[in-house]
Amino acid sequence: MISLLKGWRPRHVRWGVLWDWIFFPLVIGWFAFEPNFVHGSVEYAEASQYLGPIHRLFHGQVLYRDCYTVRGPLFLYPLAAVMGIFGKTLAVLRGYFQTAEVLRVLAGVAVSGLLYKTRLFRILTGLLLVVETHHPYWNSRGGGFRLGYPLLIIGCLLPFARDKKYANQFLLAGGVLTGVGLFDSLEAGVLPAATTGFFLTSLWLVRRIPLGRLARALGTYLAGVALAAVPFMAWLAAQGALPSFLRIFFIDVPFRQIPVWTQRGMYPTLSAAMLQATNGIAFIASGPFKVWCVPVLLYGAWGAVLLGQLSRRRLADDAAVPLILMIYGSLLALGSLRAVGNGQYYMQALPVVILLAGWTMERCFLRVREALPAPGGPAPRRRIVPVIAGILLLSMGWYFAVSEKQYFRSFGLWGQYQRYKDVVIPGKLGVHVLNPKEWATLECPRGGGVLAPRVQQAEIDSVVRFLQGHTAPDEPVFTFPEHGIFNFLADRPGVSRFDLTGYAWADPRWRTELLEQLKRQRPRFAVTGARLSILASSIGRREEVLPEVVSYLAQHYRVVGTFSGVVLLKRHEEF
Repeated sequence: MISLLKGWRPRHVRWGVLWDWIFFPLVIGWFAFEPNFVHGSVEYAEASQYLGPIHRLFHGQVLYRDCYTVRGPLFLYPLAAVMGIFGKTLAVLRGYFQTAEVLRVLAGVAVSGLLYKTRLFRILTGLLLVVETHHPYWNSRGGGFRLGYPLLIIGCLLPFARDKKYANQFLLAGGVLTGVGLFDSLEAGVLPAATTGFFLTSLWLVRRIPLGRLARALGTYLAGVALAAVPFMAWLAAQGALPSFLRIFFIDVPFRQIPVWTQRGMYPTLSAAMLQATNGIAFIASGPFKVWCVPVLLYGAWGAVLLGQLSRRRLADDAAVPLILMIYGSLLALGSLRAVGNGQYYMQALPVVILLAGWTMERCFLRVREALPAPGGPAPRRRIVPVIAGILLLSMGWYFAVSEKQYFRSFGLWGQYQRYKDVVIPGKLGVHVLNPKEWATLECPRGGGVLAPRVQQAEIDSVVRFLQGHTAPDEPVFTFPEHGIFNFLADRPGVSRFDLTGYAWADPRWRTELLEQLKRQRPRFAVTGARLSILASSIGRREEVLPEVVSYLAQHYRVVGTFSGVVLLKRHEEF
């Protein structure tokens, strides 16, 4: 060992590589890490769609065969494994999502490291990714790494776009990631696969690659997909869950659930932003402009350039990279417009916008730098292209510097948050100070020591204490419409296969099935909401989803406990 170290000198270390791939990612990872991620309000609907299926797994049931969930097996089974190791608690759930969020941001940083030639734009893009797309509240309550797979797949396509010798190996890795992502969530697998197919076919159409290489590239990619997908499909088939999984993922989710749960009124419209803005600059810097106009302008401009090249059956040497980002970004933007005011846009579509905008700015920067005169050399001739590039560079830089940020509003407020984030708890729209008078620890064992608002803490602990004291361990409890989290916290089974019972709203047959199961099992106790659910309000309803269930509960159950947001019900016959 000593002999190996004799010749070591600091000059042998490539400090730039260490900065790009170790030190800078650590900095960005810290920016995305929330010291108090465990604490904060409990979102019943969000937590129920994860903890409900997890609760069933711990009781020996099989996903998709015994329960209905729109989350993939590689979304839920790793989560169940983590909870099996570290504890079946709400705190572990949040820790899992917090870790996945940091890895998602780092995936974007890794892609920027492969994408850009200059360290300046790698740094700027990394900062934009965490400032623009990271939400301290929601990113510890949902998401997971399903949002990171597509970014890594983009990175695997870059060597092929640049004709690197190791392009096929990266293409195979991209196929494996696509297969893995497909079993995490639909958008993590289908959209990258479509992007890869469109990209490779476009290269063939412009004669960038021959037909034989196109066939080999597609074969390599599909082989990677098969390496990951076939074992999982065989495993699901062995459990009798494969038909249900395929039906849910490829029929129910795109054609039943998504059309029904298209969220309305989640973000201000352009007209509302124009009325609220004091001037044109304020309107351009507003959030709605970033949501609706920036993708259209960016993808539209690049689309016009690339379509012009494709129509002439030629593609510039450096045009293959923006082609990848434009194809995938356009698919994501179209898919996320159903919920542009939440993570559906900011966590999925906006990172690709930032990567393409950063690539465009770097091209402009390099063009301007090339046009500058060399020291002692002759002055360059006046050229319009560097001037336009400089104007575009300054305009885009100004926009991302002053435009409204999703959570932090501005870079200045983001800096203040980073300074004080260890003493505050993130909220939906702001932060809360750790005040013992306003926060209390959940006492139920599966709470995991989470600090929640005192009103909600009393609500959760009272409901869990009541259910555990008045029901047997294997006695079903009906939770409606988004309160399946109480089945997990109280360790009591549900009545139907819908842990988030609101999912049954998407199909009349499921509504009938849910009501029939409720009538047949006749559970003694039910837990429901005291006000309109998030599920109903998110789609613009003024009355609760599944009104037939609401009517049945009103006829056959009586209130035995009322809290701020939860109502405990008991059947008349048992009252």
